[in-house]
Amino acid sequence: MIRLLLFIKRHAWPIAFVLLLGIGILLGTIFYWFPFRGAQAETFALERQLKEEKIEKASLQKLFDTLKEKYKTLEADRDNIMAQAKQLLVEKDTLTNVENQYKTLTAENQKLLGDHKELEKSYKTVQAQAGDLKRSLEAALAEAAASKAEIARIKQENENKILEFKDSAGQIKKLEEDVAYYKGFQESFLSLSQSYDTLKKERKFLEGQLDNLPKKFSKMARENKILIKETGDMHYNLGVFYAGEMNYDRAIEEFKKAVDINPNDAKALYNLGYIYAEQREDRKNAEYYFRIFLGLAPKDPNADQVKNYLVSRDVFSTNVLKS
Repeated sequence: MIRLLLFIKRHAWPIAFVLLLGIGILLGTIFYWFPFRGAQAETFALERQLKEEKIEKASLQKLFDTLKEKYKTLEADRDNIMAQAKQLLVEKDTLTNVENQYKTLTAENQKLLGDHKELEKSYKTVQAQAGDLKRSLEAALAEAAASKAEIARIKQENENKILEFKDSAGQIKKLEEDVAYYKGFQESFLSLSQSYDTLKKERKFLEGQLDNLPKKFSKMARENKILIKETGDMHYNLGVFYAGEMNYDRAIEEFKKAVDINPNDAKALYNLGYIYAEQREDRKNAEYYFRIFLGLAPKDPNADQVKNYLVSRDVFSTNVLKS
């Protein structure tokens, strides 16, 4: 113990320096270590937060990519709908033009029928006039023959009178008057003959016109038939379009118009039955159109399903419309 005290006394300053140095190092360690650990913990927290933000960023990027794809899909659907709308407008304009042409052709058809009736009346009138003229001409010819005989008789009498009254100026003048009357009658007869020939020519012309009328009506009938078929197909296509857009009321309306134009349109009848069965659950109308469909197309690929529907009264299972 004494030795220790002596050692401390001899080496007081070095020991004090060492102690002070140790205390400084301890204090420095204390003041440096604790802030360092706090900074390290904050760094770890920031790294964890950064990882979470990276994960969240990746999730947001994935969501952004998904939304971007959906947006592209929506743009494509929008463009498709716009194209369909434009096509529908074009078809609507076409339908309007076809309806106007149909009305115009119908009006022209009615006008031609009226003209045909007027021509028939005119033809009958001309026939009646020709008959009257023929009878008048026959009477005139008979009268001319009688007049000719009378003239021959008068001529004979005049010749006799000339022989009897050769020197009589009065008898000569009377004879000249009779001759002038005969010439006038001959001119009237020639005029009637010319009128009869003119009427015969007019009759032949009218008969030619009447012969051409059935050809015109036949051509118009063919054109009307083609126009009616195109109109029915257009209503059918509009029905398919509205059905695809799930606008079943308009689809039913268009299919019914197609059937009104062409009652033998089996596809339109099938689609009406399908919509009433599947989309309207109207069994009465579904059976009505399905039975007509089977009567027109018993060998159609959908005929067996229609028969099963009518027999079992189950829900019709077909999931597509005819197109």
